[in-house]
Amino acid sequence: FSYLGIKSWADLPGTGRELQTLGQTFDSVQIISQRQLSESRLKTMSQDGELKKASILHFALHGIAGTASAKEDNSLAVTEPDGGREDGLLQFYEAYELDIKPQLVCLSACETAIGMMETDGTVTTMGTAFLAAGAKAVLATNWSIDDEATALFMKELYSEIKTQKTSIAEAATNTKRKFIRGEFGERFKDPFFWAPFKYIGN
Repeated sequence: FSYLGIKSWADLPGTGRELQTLGQTFDSVQIISQRQLSESRLKTMSQDGELKKASILHFALHGIAGTASAKEDNSLAVTEPDGGREDGLLQFYEAYELDIKPQLVCLSACETAIGMMETDGTVTTMGTAFLAAGAKAVLATNWSIDDEATALFMKELYSEIKTQKTSIAEAATNTKRKFIRGEFGERFKDPFFWAPFKYIGN
């Protein structure tokens, strides 16, 4: 990762709480965490048709926005074991090639809605890569997100979807309103914590 200027990664304890929330909220959840997840395994799951079975794909990890001239640098850090054949970054064009058809891809990672405008008017981000790959909708982020606030956001989002039977778009909007009203504390009323989440798609 050094060529991207990344010397080290910050810990993301909130991602563990997100996975716990998913496991408690939905009946059928497959959780692949930490060293179990690799770029090689993700691509194998795509090739074997496993990813195509999922109605929601939730990625809770580090995201990287590419430069204005290099959309290939838009990536998710999915890691790779030492000696693996991949570089540990699921890049824009690699996400585009995944065989998926979920109702939602949730990119709980930094800067996944940031990208560049192409000459044909399209915007290339990690979010649009997953839409092009087959997702009906994507929840992506406009800037670097706070780990604690994101865990709260995701817990409320999925609770809304499950218990209130609302659409994903409506659940995201209702969750933002709860942050604005201060239901998660005065600190998290600041738009920095809830406004980066951007719903794209049907």
